[in-house]
Amino acid sequence: MKVQSISLFVDVFNPPGDDFIDLIQRTADELEINVFSALPSEKVLNNFPTDCDKDIDVAFIMGGDGTILRGMNYFAPLEKPIIGLNTGHLGFLAEAEVTQIPEVLKRISEGNFSVDYRPLLSVFLPGNDEIMAVNDVCLNRSLSGGILHLKLTVNEQVVADIPGDGIVVATPMGSTAYALSAGGPVMDPALPAILIAAICPHLLSIRPVVVPSSSEIIIRVSDCRGNPAFVVNDGLPVGRLGQDQSMKIMLSTKRCSVIKLNSGEFYNLLRRKFGWGHRGGN
Repeated sequence: MKVQSISLFVDVFNPPGDDFIDLIQRTADELEINVFSALPSEKVLNNFPTDCDKDIDVAFIMGGDGTILRGMNYFAPLEKPIIGLNTGHLGFLAEAEVTQIPEVLKRISEGNFSVDYRPLLSVFLPGNDEIMAVNDVCLNRSLSGGILHLKLTVNEQVVADIPGDGIVVATPMGSTAYALSAGGPVMDPALPAILIAAICPHLLSIRPVVVPSSSEIIIRVSDCRGNPAFVVNDGLPVGRLGQDQSMKIMLSTKRCSVIKLNSGEFYNLLRRKFGWGHRGGN
């Protein structure tokens, strides 16, 4: 596929410098690529027309991992392939650095790339409100409440009664985010699986569980002292769960399309971004 139009998504609170935006515009003009602003970024990118009602080919997301994640959430339901350009610190979700703009635009204009399809989670809250998660969905206790007592069920089988601060359910891509901090394993993005990890459990025997991607996961609040628990979707609060309320999580029918310039780079990325190539010393 040769790309003829792109939509830009940037962090509105910490946007990339004008020099990078100008570089995109100049390079795109040379390659005869039309540039639009994603609707959430229109106040910052007011020199570009918005992508409303435009059948754009590719979404360019410029920022750190948080911005790239928000961009994925915006474009995934639209089923548009995305590419992340790192302007932040770690840049684990980015495919290229922002300094590589000319090279990236040239390659996509020629169709010189592949597309990976990353699974999404469908999360059903009380009332059957459905939301989608790219990385993870978490249930966290409120700051003013006590510990949560949660019942975890997978495919109608009770797995555990978990006292603690909450639970995080993650896609393989999300295994390197919050779930990793909660003690979960790193999962290859190609694995057809879902990761479940308790957050600060008050039972030493509780450990992360990896279940098949076909699983139906239910988390019920058995006991909640104080304010209801927070449901947090890809880092953003989206709801509350009180006593005896539950949420259901399963694989979504939709997927997130991610542009890859260098296929098979996952383990090299782990090594570079996590510093696995160094041992002690200065």
